[in-house]
Formats: sequence, structure tokens, C-alpha cells
Amino acid sequence: MKKGQQKRLLWAGASLIVLFLGLLGLFLSGKIGDEEGANRFTIGGYTLPRALPDYARRDNYTLASYMTALAMPRALEHIPCYCSCDAAGHENLADCFLEGKGFTAHGANCGICKVEAAKAAELLLKGASIKEARALIEQQFGNGHYGRPTPTPPIAEDRYLSELAPELDREAFQRALKELFE
Repeated sequence: MKKGQQKRLLWAGASLIVLFLGLLGLFLSGKIGDEEGANRFTIGGYTLPRALPDYARRDNYTLASYMTALAMPRALEHIPCYCSCDAAGHENLADCFLEGKGFTAHGANCGICKVEAAKAAELLLKGASIKEARALIEQQFGNGHYGRPTPTPPIAEDRYLSELAPELDREAFQRALKELFE
């Protein structure tokens, strides 16, 4: 092989490596490879509206909490969290799982957040209004045995889950939760 051909092959190989590393970087950063519908999964007929990070799928209890946060974020925004996460800037229970258009790992690592999310889902799916659900959660967690509550504003107008999450297929969501714990 001539010296000119070797040089061209070396440059071609180096270019391919740079291209591969660039594409790998884009994939890992989430810029490509996460098209609408990719990395989603269905449980009990309920399809998650967005892909979840690995920490949100660590166990079924954590998965159920993140599913709840995705399914009813406007409801969880009305419920205070009692794990003292106000120190992290959280204002409500939704902030323990969702951050902007993404996720936060806080809820995956906090038992109080997960229990509160499960309780909120249970109450709201059984037909409690947001004021009723919040009152019961405040009664259970606001007894001084847990941390400081987040500075969640009072509820101005009482609403039900059908108003706070009108797109939620409640039956499919309930089947998914049931399937997780069977």
C-alpha cells in the first residue's frame, strides 16, 4: 500500500470514529433516539405518556409513584409534601417527581414522597375531591412525625380528578397499578 493511500485510510478511519462518537454523544444526551413513543411501555392497558428514567423504574412502588405524577401532575401540585424537601425548593408533591419537562430523582429516593403519591392516587381514583384528598394527607402526614411541609398554597377552587386530569383513562390506570402489585 502506498503512503498516500495509508494516509487517506487513516483519515477516513479517524473521521468515522469522530462521527461515531458525535452520534453517540447526541444519543446519550437525548437529542436523538427518543422519538415520540420510543422507550415507552404499557402496563395493564395503560401506556405511559412519556418515557421514564431508569431510577423511576427501580421497583414497582417507585414506578407507581412516577406513573401517578405523570398521570395527574395538576392534582399533585395541590398537595404538600412532608419530607422537608422545601429546602430543595419544592413547592408541592409534584415537584418531588417532575422538574420542568423532565424528571427529578428525589421521589425515587424518598419513601415519604412515594407513600404520599400512592395515597393521593388512591383517594382521587376513589372519587375524593382535591380538597378532601389534601385534607386527609395533611391529617396523616402533618402530625409532626414527618418533615416540614412544602409551601403549597391553599386550594382556591375544589376540583375532582376528572377536571384535573381529563385525559386520564382511569380504568386503564387502575388496572396498571393493580398489575404492578399482583
